[in-house]
Amino acid sequence: METWMWAIWLAIMVAAVVIEAITVDLISVWFVVGAFVSMLISFIPNVPWWVQIVIFAVVSGATLVLLRPFAKRFMDRDLVKTNVDTKSSERKPSLRSMATSWTQQRSSSMANAGALFRPMPKLSSKRAILS
Repeated sequence: METWMWAIWLAIMVAAVVIEAITVDLISVWFVVGAFVSMLISFIPNVPWWVQIVIFAVVSGATLVLLRPFAKRFMDRDLVKTNVDTKSSERKPSLRSMATSWTQQRSSSMANAGALFRPMPKLSSKRAILS
């Protein structure tokens, strides 16, 4: 079995590349690195298959944990933020700001009350409305 382990690691690498190309989530690309290192280890004579699996798990896990945040930041650098990306506290006005705004509008309208609320002239009869 140890003589064909390089082919198994090559198949795992190809499968991880295909999955990463489909999903683009920066998850399976780290298994490509682990499979590549394990494939290199498989060429060393008399290395048992379980050692290769342990090396695959350690290298894949280490690259996932250590390098994914940097790669994610690099990939997300050109994204344009929209209104959906803003914080919910920035989108919703607080009750205090709404009350302050209403009070300011009310005081300014009260100052102009004479111009805004003039009494309507009384009509002498209903016929004057229809004509």
